[in-house]
Amino acid sequence: MGQDQTKIAFEAGGGAPVAEGDIFVIGNDTIQPADMRAGLRGHGRVLHCDANLKVKGALRTTEFGLLIGLAISPEGQLFVSCPQNSSLGAFTVAGAPADVKFPPRRRYGNLGFDKTGRALVGIHSAHGEQFAPDGNGDGKLVRFDPKSGAFEFFDVEIDGGRGGKHYVSNFALAPDGETIFYVSEAGRRVLRYHMGERRQLPDFLFIPEEEGGTYGLDVAADGRVIMAKGIGAAIYSPEGKLIRSYEVSSDKGWTRTQLRRDESQFFISNFLDGVIEVRDVETGALINRLDIGLKGALTSVAEYPLGLA
Repeated sequence: MGQDQTKIAFEAGGGAPVAEGDIFVIGNDTIQPADMRAGLRGHGRVLHCDANLKVKGALRTTEFGLLIGLAISPEGQLFVSCPQNSSLGAFTVAGAPADVKFPPRRRYGNLGFDKTGRALVGIHSAHGEQFAPDGNGDGKLVRFDPKSGAFEFFDVEIDGGRGGKHYVSNFALAPDGETIFYVSEAGRRVLRYHMGERRQLPDFLFIPEEEGGTYGLDVAADGRVIMAKGIGAAIYSPEGKLIRSYEVSSDKGWTRTQLRRDESQFFISNFLDGVIEVRDVETGALINRLDIGLKGALTSVAEYPLGLA
């Protein structure tokens, strides 16, 4: 049985015309000053930017709850998640609900799509409420068909991350379309799982404490892995050897990296400072930067698909 997609609703209007290369960024409207220990609160918000990170518009949710996951489907629909409310949503770029069938409710976080158009979503973290297993089994990663509603859970290993409560907080698909690289926020292990074979693979990498932690990552077409590490970011060879570390403008708070479509540049965002940057993969040179002026707000980023504008 699917969940009610209207749990996440956006205010009417506010959607700007979309152009090829536009960028969508979750920049939640968190109450300031942000208090990480007491818990962040506010309305979810998706910023709509041009290809150079200039804000064109914004979509705001109608209820409290911070958005974490963001992905754009091959049809150009925005998929978002709110683990605080155990909810998912799918919308047009103008904020109108899309006709999508979702899997059972969980504390879903990071989102993505495979090559066949099926959605992938990780269970973000532990919760006091226990969900009963469903007929398809249960696990901390799910793949589902947004049109038919068919879904499957994968019982993957986790690191636990900060406080031992984080599950699949960030992930990226390998070029084969079946191997998923994933981490538990602020953990030590970069884990891998083959969905087609339903088999845990050897870890890709172990991050010593002095080198930071495991945060948002992406996998290039040639198998290189780029990852935020809290204190900065780094890129690794397909064998897990360090290629280079990137110098950044703050000594903590870097929680997401994602390659741009042509893989010559990457996004890196600072959750604590509310800053997202575009940098050159080879040199680390700063290309563009957006400061949204809100701390504890930035999570995911996605580029609008080619040919749909």
